Amino acid sequence: MDFFERYSDAFTGGLIGIIAAILLKNRQIRPMPGDVNIQDFRGQADEKLKRRESQSGNSFFRKNPRKVSDIDSIVLHQMGFQRGSDPEKYLGVPAHFIVLPDGTIARLHDFSRYLYTSNGLNSRSIGVEIAGNFPNVNGTWWKPEKFGMDRPTPEQIEAVKSLIRAVKAELDAQGVKLRKVFAHRQSSGTKANDPGPDIWRGVFPVFSELGLDEAGSFHTGTGKPIPESWVP
Repeated sequence: MDFFERYSDAFTGGLIGIIAAILLKNRQIRPMPGDVNIQDFRGQADEKLKRRESQSGNSFFRKNPRKVSDIDSIVLHQMGFQRGSDPEKYLGVPAHFIVLPDGTIARLHDFSRYLYTSNGLNSRSIGVEIAGNFPNVNGTWWKPEKFGMDRPTPEQIEAVKSLIRAVKAELDAQGVKLRKVFAHRQSSGTKANDPGPDIWRGVFPVFSELGLDEAGSFHTGTGKPIPESWVP
């Protein structure tokens, strides 16, 4: 957490507040190890999610932070919709990272933020949402008349792979070991196509590259294992 994130709540008015808000909004930095360029929207996204909670009456995160040392995994999701490649159109998404159609990666929340995004894996995982409404193995889309018919772009696939590498590098630097990558379907009884076969097949090679444990057969009490048809 840097100076502006730490003190942005205090700068609620006046010239200092305006300057701090502009700097937070417009910066584009590399907050993680490696060559991947990740835009940092943590301050804005946190406030957006708080406002969304207040307006909707729903809970999207736990108030108290979690221990980063408890994290051992990443969970991949598909959003089920997409609004182009402007990160500011997705700041209310409850995820630690988002990956947009042009390959843009944005960081929305700190690792310590306990988000209600991955069901039974919330306490131990980092949530990555990939923008799009992607088909299942039968080539069928969920409510295409409302949410469109997307395919993951090559830029998204490469960005997700780069993000997994970068997350592992940052956790390594903190003495925390990333062990697994899960699909949301493995912890959800209602998200059978999350993130979908195209995403899973595309990023699958990075699992062995980074020495991550095979987690395909894992599922929580409500989830489902990875289908054989998803594996290249």
